[in-house]
Amino acid sequence: MVPAAGGGLCQLSNALYDVALQAGCTVLKRHAHSRRVGPASAGRDATVAWNYVDLRFRPARTVQLRVLLNRDELIVRLHGSASHAAEPVIAIGTPPALRAARSCASCAQTDCFRHESAPVVSGRGAFLLDEMWPEFVNHLKTAITQDAWIGCPRPGRHRGRLADQLPTDATDLMVAQCFLPHLWRAGHLDGRRFSVLMTRPPLEIIQARLNAAHAAHLDRAMLADDRTDPALVRWRAEALAAAEQLATPYAEIASLFPGHAVHLDWHRPAQVSAARPGGAHPRRIAVQGPTLARKGAFEVRDVARLLDLEVMPLGAELEGADFWAGVKGIRPDPSRASSAWLAGVDAVVQPALMEEQPRRLLAALTAGLPSLVTRACGLDEAGVSVLELLDTADLADKLRRVLGF
Repeated sequence: MVPAAGGGLCQLSNALYDVALQAGCTVLKRHAHSRRVGPASAGRDATVAWNYVDLRFRPARTVQLRVLLNRDELIVRLHGSASHAAEPVIAIGTPPALRAARSCASCAQTDCFRHESAPVVSGRGAFLLDEMWPEFVNHLKTAITQDAWIGCPRPGRHRGRLADQLPTDATDLMVAQCFLPHLWRAGHLDGRRFSVLMTRPPLEIIQARLNAAHAAHLDRAMLADDRTDPALVRWRAEALAAAEQLATPYAEIASLFPGHAVHLDWHRPAQVSAARPGGAHPRRIAVQGPTLARKGAFEVRDVARLLDLEVMPLGAELEGADFWAGVKGIRPDPSRASSAWLAGVDAVVQPALMEEQPRRLLAALTAGLPSLVTRACGLDEAGVSVLELLDTADLADKLRRVLGF
């Protein structure tokens, strides 16, 4: 038998004992270590060995114990009402200085008959993936190693079940943004390094935009839809704050996390022609869609009427079948190639409050078409005109310039 530092449980009992002393708790049972274990100073440590040696203390008032394990630290706190007077800290004698626990793992003597070459234990990477965008595929090519654990939910399966299958030796995680609330709430991210693949801004930013837009346009009822449970918003925000790195192709999202975000390049589709047929034709704009207030559809409709533009909606009409009444419009032919719509428009417009996967906007930029979008669309490239949120006058002014009015 060689005296040595044991497992990690006494790091918790040391911290519990220390905060109990600071909070003025009555210590009912405490046993010191024979040697110094961890960062606890002499006289402020407590060992436990179930079911023989225990640590027990009683607070003088109602308190809440909060324990957090992050990537580098174990944090123990006792929270109590500020209205109560602080109890005196229990005075304890300081015993003689203890020698630090040593073992074959920490001893520098390698010629001893007891020395053994201990295997180096290191964690492996794990990847919890959902939507495999081409931007993320390129980003992960160099990160995924042969021993990595990869999880991706099957259609119809609950994401939480997949997270529960994480191997215990996975210490470095790459996590799709949609998994964050469950992982954080269930404690799966505690004590691990993790990065996040970001597909949308933080929920608090999205909901603040929707709330402001609805307050300004009470007649647009769908702006009030889809509010998230405040607990989910909080858990996602806490997880993002603890993440080591965030990877995203969205320029706006990357700008929200300076020093922590990796701004990925958007994947560009194959080059296609956007030449208009000869002869006179009305000025035509395409809208990535769908037709929703949060996508800026009302502003597009108002400007189309003002400037007498022809509109090609590329998404479903969700604000009502007669939404585009009074606007000249044309639908793309579904029998033609998916990119055929590019040959019939002069510009692409998307004044959205939130946008996921701006694939048609990327196709338009690749074809050389002007694109008028908000920063929420995530594009920060040549050929993009940035629009103000829900600003009809700004959209009309920039369309006049682009279309040569």
